[in-house]
Amino acid sequence: MRLTLRSFMLAFSVPSGLLAALGSSRLSAQRVRDLPSPDSSRAPLLTRIPKDSIRRQVGMLFLAQLFQNLQLNNATAVDADLANVSWGDADTQTRIQLGCETLGRAVTTLSQLTGSRIVVRRPDGGLPIFFDQAEFKDSGSTLAVHFRLAVAVDKTTFITRARMVFGPGEVRPASADSLLTGICLAARGGL
Repeated sequence: MRLTLRSFMLAFSVPSGLLAALGSSRLSAQRVRDLPSPDSSRAPLLTRIPKDSIRRQVGMLFLAQLFQNLQLNNATAVDADLANVSWGDADTQTRIQLGCETLGRAVTTLSQLTGSRIVVRRPDGGLPIFFDQAEFKDSGSTLAVHFRLAVAVDKTTFITRARMVFGPGEVRPASADSLLTGICLAARGGL
C-alpha cells in the first residue's frame, strides 16, 4: 500500500486530534472541582472551623512548644514565650528566690544539678520534665489549660498542678499559675 501525502496527513491528524481530546478530558478529570483557581482569594480552612477549636489547637501547640523548650533547657525561648504572662500568687512568691526569678532561670538552675541528683535523663540529654493530664476548658472567649507538671530529681518526682489562661485572640498565655513554682520546687528541692 502506498501512502500519499494526503493519506499520511489524514491518518495522523485524526489520531492526534483524538489524542488531544483524550488528553484534555483526562486532565479535566484529574482537576479538583471544588477548589477555586489559585489566583483567587479565599479564607484558609483553619478560619472555617469553630473558634473554640482554634483556641484549643493554639493551646495545644503552645503547650507542646513550651514542653520541648523546658526539656531542652532553652531558657531564652521559655522566657520569651512567657514574657508578658501575669503570674499567680504562688509564682510571684517563688520569683524572689535565688535562681527562680524567671521560668528560664529556674529551668537553668534545674539543669545545673549534676551527678546522681538527676536520675532520669532523656536519651538526648533533656531534662526530666513532663506534662500529663492536660485539660482544655473553653469559656467562649478564653481558654484555660490545666495540666500536671512532673519533674524527676534525686529519686523524687515533684508533681504540681499548673494552669495557663489564653485571652481572647491570644497565641500566648495571658496568665500562668504554679508552673514556675513546680519547676523551682524541683530545682531547689534537688539542691
